[in-house]
Amino acid sequence: MVSHLEAEHQLPELVFLGTEVMYEVLYDSDGTHSGGRRHDDPAVIHACHRQLVEPHDAGKQLLSFFEREILPLPTPDVHD
Repeated sequence: MVSHLEAEHQLPELVFLGTEVMYEVLYDSDGTHSGGRRHDDPAVIHACHRQLVEPHDAGKQLLSFFEREILPLPTPDVHD
């Protein structure tokens, strides 16, 4: 549902602290955490939150997935 949004670059990793502050987590070219960018504009925070809620709400519940796809599988054969 969001793959088209990542055609040119990955979507940012966002951390919301209520509705007043949002941080964009930053990484360097090696993928190591390199800090964060703080956003406190209510319009930006609201727009980003809305973009995240829509696909999340459209997702399937984990329990129904588990019952349908995982539960019918045979028990794994584990050897020590």
